Amino acid sequence: MVARPLLVEGTLWLVPGENHGRFPHSNSILIRDEETVLIDTGCGLDTLRALRRELGVDRVINTHTHPDHSAGNALFGDLPILVPEPGLPTAGDLVALSERFFDRPALRPVWREFIRDSMGFVDQAPCGTFPVDGKLTVGRTRLQVIHAPGHTVDHCCLLQPETGVLISADIDLTRFGPWYGHPESNLDQLRDAMERVRRLAPHVVVSAHRPPVRGEEALRQLERFAHIVDEREQRLLALLERPHTMEQIVDAALIYGHFPYAPPVTRYWEEMMQRQHLDRLVQAGTLRLTARGYCLDSSSGGQQVPAP
Repeated sequence: MVARPLLVEGTLWLVPGENHGRFPHSNSILIRDEETVLIDTGCGLDTLRALRRELGVDRVINTHTHPDHSAGNALFGDLPILVPEPGLPTAGDLVALSERFFDRPALRPVWREFIRDSMGFVDQAPCGTFPVDGKLTVGRTRLQVIHAPGHTVDHCCLLQPETGVLISADIDLTRFGPWYGHPESNLDQLRDAMERVRRLAPHVVVSAHRPPVRGEEALRQLERFAHIVDEREQRLLALLERPHTMEQIVDAALIYGHFPYAPPVTRYWEEMMQRQHLDRLVQAGTLRLTARGYCLDSSSGGQQVPAP
């Protein structure tokens, strides 16, 4: 069954993604004003076809260039498609994206096959960009672009100041938590982005992978989401009371829990995220790397370092 758009507030409508918007799909947003603008195209190809047929779409905007946010762009290839400026060189090109997102060439075709099979991704170049520190205007609807890197270099959130609605993209408030598994991902930048978003005190948070959250609950969920990073670090420290190699740390799957799809790819993502924690903890003197692997530095008492 094709999901119907649900009113969020004013001119903003949620288009629920397949499987409740869970990865490898995402929710989309419609702006229904003097023109109809679709934000992100990962909600499912059947839903996108129905939207175009029944409501019409005039423009497409991607919050960032991850395939689960842009998989359906090719269905709108005759329309203006805009992406954040930093994402333009690889946007809509699955080979270029795989080279950007994986520094191990053997994983690139595995990831491309997974993306094509799970999302129906078809290459589609955008026609232009929008600045990551500017505004988007659709009729009377104004959206402030908030550059929120760390997840990807081009990741953006969108705020409607008049209503306090925040389109938070992959600051997504899911139980899984923040994601920072690419070579370009940066946990410190992501922490900063999450804190800047929280300080906006949005009235409604519309994320890519779960239903909208409103009022005080939205603020609580933003705090809880950010805290997941600290919880991951605590689990890692508990594991490293005994030395573990990088392979053993990945095997423990402290972030993913298990590797349910494309295991070589999800294992790589687990490793990339854990490396950011390990590097930070080694630099702080909380961990050390020995011939047997990573372990607590006994001189530090194994204390967690403060969040930056």
